[in-house]
Amino acid sequence: MYSAHFSDHNTGWVVGGNTILKTTNSGTNWIPQISGASYNLYSVYFTNINTGWVVGNDYITNLGTIVKTTNSGVNWISQASGTINSLYSVHFTDSNTGWIVGNSGTILKTTNGGTSVGVQNFSTEIPSGYSLSQNYPNPFNPVTNLEFGISDLGFVSLKVYDILGKEVVTLVNEKLSPGKYQVEFDGSGLPSGVYFYRLTAGEFTDTKRMMLIK
Repeated sequence: MYSAHFSDHNTGWVVGGNTILKTTNSGTNWIPQISGASYNLYSVYFTNINTGWVVGNDYITNLGTIVKTTNSGVNWISQASGTINSLYSVHFTDSNTGWIVGNSGTILKTTNGGTSVGVQNFSTEIPSGYSLSQNYPNPFNPVTNLEFGISDLGFVSLKVYDILGKEVVTLVNEKLSPGKYQVEFDGSGLPSGVYFYRLTAGEFTDTKRMMLIK
């Protein structure tokens, strides 16, 4: 085990290897939590009893690993690190602002709680065209899924905006192969309200509405 963090006198977490353990009785008992089988985990930090991050690396893809929970570790959601370097330490000053450091001088910073998450190809079927589906669940609190399909290799952008048209976060900003994709959007660091997400791929653009209710 490489790192430990307590949110109060009784509740804490330790991480190491691909293991996350939680205690609710000051360490008398430790309960395993599910994080993902291919992770090497090195550091854990919680801003409160519900919201926390664990960092390390994925020993299959060699990508820097960030997983986040907003329900005290019941579920852990992968977040995009954008680096192939291992990540060794994480610290947040509040639920939005945090830093992660890693190998080769890597320093990452977020001001939105690390809302950007990885995009996953969930189907080998190649769509006949471009599409953007309605998020589900909707309304949501605080996590929802966005799905889209692309028929040609190309650069894809998926962004979230608030009701005033201000960009909140970029979820996808990369070249993707044809396929059907899913992105998890975590709005735990955002206020309740109406948000819009826009997909741009080639000459295709579509925007849909979603509602965050806390």
